[in-house]
Amino acid sequence: MMDFAELIYRQVESDTLDYKAHQSWNTMNAAARGKFVRHLAAFANTAGGVLVVGVGEDSSGCPCDYTGLTEEETRSFDPTSVGAYINACVEPPIDFSLERPVVDGKRYAVFVVRPFTALPHVCTRSVENELQTGVFYIRTRDASSRPAHRALEMHRLIQRALRNQRELLAKMLRGILYETRGLEGGSEETKEQDEPRSDDLFASSLAYFRRRRNPRPGEPAVLFQYSVSLSGAAELTVDRIRAAGIAAAAEKGEFITAAEVQNANPGNMALRYLDRENPRMFQLFRQQWLYLVEYFPAPGAELSTSLMAKKLAAFCRFVGNYYRELGMDKAILDIAVEASELTGTVIKSGSRVYPALLPRIGSRIVRSAADVGGDIAGYTARLLIPFGEGFGLPDSVLAEEGRNLETRFRERSDEA
Repeated sequence: MMDFAELIYRQVESDTLDYKAHQSWNTMNAAARGKFVRHLAAFANTAGGVLVVGVGEDSSGCPCDYTGLTEEETRSFDPTSVGAYINACVEPPIDFSLERPVVDGKRYAVFVVRPFTALPHVCTRSVENELQTGVFYIRTRDASSRPAHRALEMHRLIQRALRNQRELLAKMLRGILYETRGLEGGSEETKEQDEPRSDDLFASSLAYFRRRRNPRPGEPAVLFQYSVSLSGAAELTVDRIRAAGIAAAAEKGEFITAAEVQNANPGNMALRYLDRENPRMFQLFRQQWLYLVEYFPAPGAELSTSLMAKKLAAFCRFVGNYYRELGMDKAILDIAVEASELTGTVIKSGSRVYPALLPRIGSRIVRSAADVGGDIAGYTARLLIPFGEGFGLPDSVLAEEGRNLETRFRERSDEA
């Protein structure tokens, strides 16, 4: 028997669990209904899963607002009418049950989705921006329900369908129920689980952030993304990631603070911190990747090179400290910073103003954490140069900022 209380109070979305705030199926718009279909189809095309309705997120993004459903909202999740809508959007029909348990005196709606048995489910109806005709949706370990857009993902759907059909045929011919691990030399389902990719997880993180945080009205801002990834790193526990983050932030805390790491919400893939006051979010992934996204203030649509340099220096310092704490200071890191939504933004140097030449500017270095942590000023300057070029800053201005960085860090070394 399914333990509904454990599912409701788990507080962590994953590849097999998702939460939705309280709502009525009868009053949902088309986009909201389409989102339900997308999640259920993704579960069915992957390993099955559970979607709980009646648990919302708090201001930090943790699914721990246990409001439950009103009696009217509960009745709206009628298995017949809801099932008819969902299966009118996909082929073949999704095999799911819709339970309406009462836990601690509160009502919930729980969709229990089973993985497909013969053919994967394809979307047959476009709904707003949530569903696209002809798309196969899959569920990923970062709790994202998205289209299978990579060749390997489509290949695995086909392989799973072929394997399922072989199993059905074997049952018919032999009357013997083979376990999945008995077919083709081992637990193929386990082997087929897609390894997470940093670019997919960073894109999912950005989408999550955009849904929940926006720049303050009337205040110009530029979207900045900071990321670090590496290959072949072991997947660590959340506790290990948290301890390293706290230790890394303890020295200065200008990029991420120790308190923020301490208060970050644990997830299936990462520690996630969604700032309650400012449009800013970071994730420390168990694969030892790092991602931070924020809207950087640009009063009067004007960026400051000195403030950008200060932020990039804080980023470099945290990278050096964090990967040292993880014991990965010699590992080669792919370190990237990107600014977007730059249209109409300028950088001012002295009395001259330099408008952005591109709507998006990126900077990247591939070095070890020990290198970056050992020369913060030098690598900050390297990250800053492409941004100066993207605004058409003269070499003399960039050189001056580099000298300012060197002076700043020399003074700090002397103070230490």
